[in-house]
Amino acid sequence: ANVSDGDMAGISLGGLANVTDGDMSGISMGGLANVSDGDMFGISAGGLANVTDGDCSGISVGGLANVTDGDMSGISLGGLANVSDGNRNGISFGGLANVCDGNMAGINAAGLANVCDGSMDGINISGINITGTEGISGINMSGGSIVCSKDLSFITMGVIGSISELSYSDREGPEYHLDYQGVRAERARWITIHGTRIDIEKELQGLSVCGIYTRAGEFNGVNITGIFTRTQTMKGLSVGLVNYSESLHGIQLGLLNIALDNPGWARYMPLINASF
Repeated sequence: ANVSDGDMAGISLGGLANVTDGDMSGISMGGLANVSDGDMFGISAGGLANVTDGDCSGISVGGLANVTDGDMSGISLGGLANVSDGNRNGISFGGLANVCDGNMAGINAAGLANVCDGSMDGINISGINITGTEGISGINMSGGSIVCSKDLSFITMGVIGSISELSYSDREGPEYHLDYQGVRAERARWITIHGTRIDIEKELQGLSVCGIYTRAGEFNGVNITGIFTRTQTMKGLSVGLVNYSESLHGIQLGLLNIALDNPGWARYMPLINASF
Protein backbone atom coordinates (compact mmCIF):
# COMPACT_ATOMS: atom_id res chain seq x y z
CA ALA A 1 0.00 0.00 0.00
CA ASN A 2 0.79 3.66 -0.39
CA VAL A 3 -0.36 5.61 2.70
CA SER A 4 -0.26 9.37 3.28
CA ASP A 5 -1.40 11.60 6.15
CA GLY A 6 -1.57 14.52 3.74
CA ASP A 7 -2.32 14.78 0.04
CA MET A 8 -1.27 12.24 -2.57
CA ALA A 9 -0.50 13.47 -6.09
CA GLY A 10 1.04 11.99 -9.20
CA ILE A 11 1.20 8.30 -10.10
CA SER A 12 0.37 5.90 -7.26
CA LEU A 13 0.50 2.11 -7.63
CA GLY A 14 -0.47 -0.01 -4.63
CA GLY A 15 -0.59 -3.80 -4.66
CA LEU A 16 -3.36 -3.57 -2.06
CA ALA A 17 -4.38 0.07 -1.81
CA ASN A 18 -3.67 3.78 -2.03
CA VAL A 19 -4.87 5.56 1.13
CA THR A 20 -4.70 9.24 2.05
CA ASP A 21 -6.15 11.52 4.73
CA GLY A 22 -6.07 14.42 2.26
CA ASP A 23 -6.80 14.75 -1.43
CA MET A 24 -5.82 12.17 -4.03
CA SER A 25 -5.00 13.41 -7.54
CA GLY A 26 -3.36 12.04 -10.65
CA ILE A 27 -3.30 8.38 -11.61
CA SER A 28 -4.10 6.01 -8.75
CA MET A 29 -4.24 2.22 -9.10
CA GLY A 30 -4.92 -0.01 -6.10
CA GLY A 31 -5.21 -3.78 -6.22
CA LEU A 32 -8.11 -3.57 -3.77
CA ALA A 33 -9.01 0.09 -3.40
CA ASN A 34 -8.22 3.78 -3.56
CA VAL A 35 -9.40 5.55 -0.40
CA SER A 36 -9.35 9.28 0.29
CA ASP A 37 -10.66 11.38 3.19
CA GLY A 38 -10.58 14.40 0.92
CA ASP A 39 -11.32 14.82 -2.78
CA MET A 40 -10.34 12.34 -5.46
CA PHE A 41 -9.70 13.53 -8.99
CA GLY A 42 -7.88 12.17 -12.00
CA ILE A 43 -7.82 8.52 -13.07
CA SER A 44 -8.65 6.08 -10.28
CA ALA A 45 -8.79 2.31 -10.69
CA GLY A 46 -9.54 0.05 -7.71
CA GLY A 47 -9.82 -3.72 -7.90
CA LEU A 48 -12.74 -3.52 -5.48
CA ALA A 49 -13.60 0.14 -5.04
CA ASN A 50 -12.76 3.82 -5.13
CA VAL A 51 -13.96 5.49 -1.92
CA THR A 52 -13.78 9.18 -1.00
CA ASP A 53 -15.25 11.39 1.72
CA GLY A 54 -15.07 14.40 -0.57
CA ASP A 55 -15.83 14.92 -4.23
CA CYS A 56 -14.84 12.46 -6.92
CA SER A 57 -14.08 13.68 -10.45
CA GLY A 58 -12.36 12.29 -13.51
CA ILE A 59 -12.33 8.65 -14.60
CA SER A 60 -13.16 6.15 -11.85
CA VAL A 61 -13.14 2.40 -12.36
CA GLY A 62 -14.16 0.18 -9.43
CA GLY A 63 -14.35 -3.59 -9.65
CA LEU A 64 -17.31 -3.46 -7.27
CA ALA A 65 -18.15 0.20 -6.73
CA ASN A 66 -17.29 3.88 -6.80
CA VAL A 67 -18.49 5.54 -3.59
CA THR A 68 -18.32 9.20 -2.57
CA ASP A 69 -19.79 11.32 0.23
CA GLY A 70 -19.64 14.38 -2.02
CA ASP A 71 -20.34 15.03 -5.69
CA MET A 72 -19.35 12.58 -8.42
CA SER A 73 -18.48 13.87 -11.88
CA GLY A 74 -16.81 12.50 -14.98
CA ILE A 75 -16.82 8.88 -16.13
CA SER A 76 -17.65 6.28 -13.48
CA LEU A 77 -17.58 2.54 -14.10
CA GLY A 78 -18.69 0.34 -11.20
CA GLY A 79 -18.92 -3.43 -11.44
CA LEU A 80 -21.87 -3.32 -9.06
CA ALA A 81 -22.70 0.32 -8.41
CA ASN A 82 -21.83 4.01 -8.44
CA VAL A 83 -23.00 5.66 -5.22
CA SER A 84 -22.92 9.37 -4.38
CA ASP A 85 -24.28 11.33 -1.40
CA GLY A 86 -24.06 14.52 -3.46
CA ASN A 87 -24.82 15.30 -7.09
CA ARG A 88 -23.89 13.09 -10.03
CA ASN A 89 -22.79 14.58 -13.37
CA GLY A 90 -21.27 12.80 -16.33
CA ILE A 91 -21.35 9.21 -17.57
CA SER A 92 -22.11 6.35 -15.19
CA PHE A 93 -22.22 2.63 -15.88
CA GLY A 94 -23.22 0.43 -12.94
CA GLY A 95 -23.52 -3.33 -13.20
CA LEU A 96 -26.46 -3.20 -10.80
CA ALA A 97 -27.22 0.44 -10.01
CA ASN A 98 -26.38 4.12 -10.06
CA VAL A 99 -27.54 5.75 -6.81
CA CYS A 100 -27.44 9.45 -5.94
CA ASP A 101 -28.82 11.44 -2.98
CA GLY A 102 -28.65 14.68 -4.95
CA ASN A 103 -29.35 15.49 -8.58
CA MET A 104 -28.27 13.20 -11.41
CA ALA A 105 -27.41 14.52 -14.88
CA GLY A 106 -25.74 13.00 -17.92
CA ILE A 107 -25.77 9.45 -19.25
CA ASN A 108 -26.60 6.74 -16.73
CA ALA A 109 -26.88 3.03 -17.54
CA ALA A 110 -27.47 0.29 -14.98
CA GLY A 111 -28.36 -3.37 -15.04
CA LEU A 112 -31.09 -2.93 -12.44
CA ALA A 113 -31.79 0.68 -11.50
CA ASN A 114 -30.95 4.38 -11.69
CA VAL A 115 -32.14 6.06 -8.49
CA CYS A 116 -31.78 9.62 -7.17
CA ASP A 117 -33.49 11.64 -4.44
CA GLY A 118 -33.24 14.83 -6.51
CA SER A 119 -33.94 15.50 -10.17
CA MET A 120 -32.72 13.33 -13.03
CA ASP A 121 -31.77 14.84 -16.41
CA GLY A 122 -30.22 13.33 -19.51
CA ILE A 123 -30.23 9.77 -20.84
CA ASN A 124 -31.15 7.04 -18.36
CA ILE A 125 -31.23 3.34 -19.19
CA SER A 126 -31.92 0.55 -16.71
CA GLY A 127 -33.05 -3.06 -16.65
CA ILE A 128 -35.79 -2.74 -14.03
CA ASN A 129 -36.34 0.73 -12.56
CA ILE A 130 -35.68 4.45 -12.97
CA THR A 131 -36.61 6.66 -10.01
CA GLY A 132 -36.13 10.43 -9.70
CA THR A 133 -37.90 11.86 -6.67
CA GLU A 134 -37.89 15.52 -7.77
CA GLY A 135 -38.55 14.92 -11.48
CA ILE A 136 -37.16 13.18 -14.55
CA SER A 137 -36.45 14.76 -17.94
CA GLY A 138 -34.69 13.55 -21.05
CA ILE A 139 -34.66 10.11 -22.66
CA ASN A 140 -35.57 7.39 -20.18
CA MET A 141 -35.76 3.70 -21.06
CA SER A 142 -36.46 0.95 -18.52
CA GLY A 143 -37.26 -2.72 -18.82
CA GLY A 144 -39.58 -2.26 -15.84
CA SER A 145 -40.92 0.90 -14.21
CA ILE A 146 -40.22 4.64 -14.32
CA VAL A 147 -41.32 6.51 -11.19
CA CYS A 148 -41.10 10.10 -9.98
CA SER A 149 -43.05 12.19 -7.46
CA LYS A 150 -43.19 15.26 -9.69
CA ASP A 151 -42.79 15.95 -13.42
CA LEU A 152 -41.75 13.51 -16.12
CA SER A 153 -40.89 15.01 -19.50
CA PHE A 154 -39.58 14.36 -23.02
CA ILE A 155 -39.28 10.66 -24.02
CA THR A 156 -40.23 7.94 -21.53
CA MET A 157 -40.27 4.27 -22.48
CA GLY A 158 -40.89 1.21 -20.30
CA VAL A 159 -41.78 -2.41 -20.93
CA ILE A 160 -43.36 -4.59 -18.25
CA GLY A 161 -43.38 -2.60 -14.99
CA SER A 162 -42.32 -3.88 -11.57
CA ILE A 163 -43.68 -4.70 -8.12
CA SER A 164 -42.54 -2.05 -5.65
CA GLU A 165 -44.03 -3.41 -2.43
CA LEU A 166 -44.77 -6.90 -1.22
CA SER A 167 -45.94 -7.29 2.38
CA TYR A 168 -47.47 -10.02 4.50
CA SER A 169 -49.46 -9.75 7.72
CA ASP A 170 -51.05 -12.56 9.77
CA ARG A 171 -52.75 -10.47 12.47
CA GLU A 172 -56.18 -11.29 11.08
CA GLY A 173 -55.17 -13.94 8.62
CA PRO A 174 -52.91 -13.68 5.58
CA GLU A 175 -52.84 -10.29 3.87
CA TYR A 176 -50.84 -9.55 0.75
CA HIS A 177 -50.18 -6.13 -0.76
CA LEU A 178 -48.73 -5.70 -4.24
CA ASP A 179 -47.96 -2.23 -5.61
CA TYR A 180 -47.45 -2.62 -9.34
CA GLN A 181 -45.74 0.26 -11.12
CA GLY A 182 -45.30 1.08 -14.78
CA VAL A 183 -44.86 4.79 -15.52
CA ARG A 184 -45.89 6.80 -12.46
CA ALA A 185 -45.57 10.57 -12.00
CA GLU A 186 -47.40 13.70 -10.94
CA ARG A 187 -47.21 15.09 -14.49
CA ALA A 188 -45.90 13.67 -17.76
CA ARG A 189 -45.51 15.27 -21.16
CA TRP A 190 -44.30 14.86 -24.73
CA ILE A 191 -43.89 11.11 -25.39
CA THR A 192 -44.83 8.48 -22.80
CA ILE A 193 -44.78 4.79 -23.75
CA HIS A 194 -45.17 1.71 -21.58
CA GLY A 195 -46.02 -1.90 -22.23
CA THR A 196 -48.53 -2.29 -19.40
CA ARG A 197 -49.41 0.77 -17.31
CA ILE A 198 -49.24 4.59 -17.32
CA ASP A 199 -50.48 6.22 -14.10
CA ILE A 200 -50.31 10.04 -13.95
CA GLU A 201 -51.81 11.81 -10.95
CA LYS A 202 -52.45 15.24 -12.44
CA GLU A 203 -51.73 15.90 -16.11
CA LEU A 204 -50.61 13.80 -19.09
CA GLN A 205 -49.67 15.76 -22.23
CA GLY A 206 -48.58 14.84 -25.73
CA LEU A 207 -48.47 11.32 -27.13
CA SER A 208 -49.01 8.36 -24.81
CA VAL A 209 -49.04 4.71 -25.85
CA CYS A 210 -49.75 1.88 -23.43
CA GLY A 211 -50.46 -1.81 -23.85
CA ILE A 212 -53.03 -2.30 -21.07
CA TYR A 213 -54.03 0.61 -18.81
CA THR A 214 -53.68 4.40 -18.83
CA ARG A 215 -54.95 6.69 -16.06
CA ALA A 216 -54.57 10.46 -15.80
CA GLY A 217 -56.23 13.32 -13.94
CA GLU A 218 -56.25 15.43 -17.10
CA PHE A 219 -55.13 14.40 -20.57
CA ASN A 220 -54.17 16.67 -23.48
CA GLY A 221 -53.07 15.10 -26.75
CA VAL A 222 -53.29 11.66 -28.34
CA ASN A 223 -53.63 8.53 -26.24
CA ILE A 224 -53.53 4.97 -27.58
CA THR A 225 -54.14 2.19 -25.06
CA GLY A 226 -54.76 -1.47 -25.79
CA ILE A 227 -57.46 -2.11 -23.19
CA PHE A 228 -58.57 0.65 -20.79
CA THR A 229 -58.12 4.42 -20.54
CA ARG A 230 -59.45 6.37 -17.54
CA THR A 231 -59.29 10.17 -17.24
CA GLN A 232 -61.08 12.84 -15.27
CA THR A 233 -60.74 15.36 -18.11
CA MET A 234 -59.95 14.25 -21.65
CA LYS A 235 -58.87 16.80 -24.29
CA GLY A 236 -57.87 15.32 -27.62
CA LEU A 237 -58.07 11.79 -29.03
CA SER A 238 -58.30 8.56 -27.04
CA VAL A 239 -58.10 5.15 -28.73
CA GLY A 240 -58.63 1.94 -26.79
CA LEU A 241 -60.87 -1.03 -26.16
CA VAL A 242 -62.64 0.92 -23.38
CA ASN A 243 -62.33 4.71 -22.95
CA TYR A 244 -63.69 6.33 -19.78
CA SER A 245 -63.77 10.06 -19.08
CA GLU A 246 -65.68 12.13 -16.56
CA SER A 247 -65.35 15.18 -18.80
CA LEU A 248 -64.74 14.78 -22.54
CA HIS A 249 -63.51 17.53 -24.88
CA GLY A 250 -62.51 15.52 -27.91
CA ILE A 251 -63.01 12.11 -29.49
CA GLN A 252 -63.03 8.57 -28.12
CA LEU A 253 -62.57 5.57 -30.42
CA GLY A 254 -63.13 2.06 -29.07
CA LEU A 255 -65.49 -0.83 -28.44
CA LEU A 256 -67.07 1.11 -25.53
CA ASN A 257 -66.68 4.89 -25.02
CA ILE A 258 -67.89 6.48 -21.80
CA ALA A 259 -68.22 10.26 -21.35
CA LEU A 260 -70.10 11.04 -18.14
CA ASP A 261 -70.67 14.73 -18.93
CA ASN A 262 -72.45 13.96 -22.20
CA PRO A 263 -76.27 13.89 -22.38
CA GLY A 264 -77.82 10.66 -21.09
CA TRP A 265 -78.16 9.02 -24.50
CA ALA A 266 -74.53 9.79 -25.41
CA ARG A 267 -72.77 8.78 -22.20
CA TYR A 268 -72.18 5.20 -23.31
CA MET A 269 -71.42 4.84 -26.99
CA PRO A 270 -70.00 1.99 -29.10
CA LEU A 271 -67.20 2.63 -31.60
CA ILE A 272 -67.07 6.42 -31.24
CA ASN A 273 -68.01 9.16 -28.79
CA ALA A 274 -67.31 12.88 -28.98
CA SER A 275 -67.91 16.14 -27.19
CA PHE A 276 -66.63 19.66 -27.92
